[in-house]
Amino acid sequence: MTLPAFLMACVSLASFSQDPIEESVTKGLAYLRAQEKDGFAAGRRELVLWTLIVSGTSPQDPLCATLFDDILSAQREATLPVALQAILLESLDRVRFTLPIAKCAKFLADNQTEEGQWGYGSPSIFVDDLDFGARRRPFYRLPEAPQNPKVLNRIRIKQDRRGEDADPWDSFFAALGLRAAQNAGCLMDPDLLRTARAAWKNGRVGNREANRWRASRWTQAPPAAVTASAVSSLLIYSQLLREDARRDPDILGGADVLARSWHGGLLRIGDDEGSSWRFHPAGLFAVGVAARLLGESTLGDHDWFAEGARLLVGTQKADGSWNAESREDGAVWDTCFAILFLKKTSVPLQ
Repeated sequence: MTLPAFLMACVSLASFSQDPIEESVTKGLAYLRAQEKDGFAAGRRELVLWTLIVSGTSPQDPLCATLFDDILSAQREATLPVALQAILLESLDRVRFTLPIAKCAKFLADNQTEEGQWGYGSPSIFVDDLDFGARRRPFYRLPEAPQNPKVLNRIRIKQDRRGEDADPWDSFFAALGLRAAQNAGCLMDPDLLRTARAAWKNGRVGNREANRWRASRWTQAPPAAVTASAVSSLLIYSQLLREDARRDPDILGGADVLARSWHGGLLRIGDDEGSSWRFHPAGLFAVGVAARLLGESTLGDHDWFAEGARLLVGTQKADGSWNAESREDGAVWDTCFAILFLKKTSVPLQ
């Protein structure tokens, strides 16, 4: 099927009201709930719970409560679920969950590589040093609704060991997790933040004007998704370091690449000439995060949210899911990222 035919088959390009979007979100949430019978592994459970909360589900909903208990009782073993846990807990109540958020921040600090990025991650024996002498696991009660209390206490987080490997997707979520942790009162070592920012700046492919980033281990992602991850991460680290990034040439160049890599919600594969395009919900989410952090409602001439929403509404499966690559384990991931995009999920800089 040609690209124009594919887009026309998705949905009419005429503008639509919010109702089709909300209907699509409702169907997607129903699909996620139907998967509870099979359980959710680490990473997916954090992502599902975040998606439910972002979509307006009460934190005390039975599925939310079950996922919450599973998350807090599990060992912190990998970068992605730990970063998602920090994001989730900070969005629920940054003060009530200060200690587990700080443990997430400590895990992330101890899994940063010498070059400044993150890979899959591994448990750190130093995380439990943040128990402050507690003899038993604290009891945490879910709020009735997400809270946004003022943070009064601060916890300094230092690095006691190095992580191994490096991957753009893990590094992107590590940046989101560190942002959430600092918003919750965790004071990250500035050298850690500077090293992370430098790693993204040194990770460009080609000359400075190209401002393009590509995946390494995350080989299935379109380069535009990695570029969006880089732009978002650079903005986050500049904000955490209290530096003005509005004129950073890497960020501005990356935003220009995103505008040229976007086609009705599909993301470019390959170079500008002779490119193909891919439907990639996680990439859509990454682009949406970058655009919001940039404060842009458009990417070049593209209304990125309207075009991405039309694509998602038109490609949703009858059971309410999305599964771009038809992978056995891909539907839960893609459905969560699609919903997060449709809900205009933001990670505000503070």
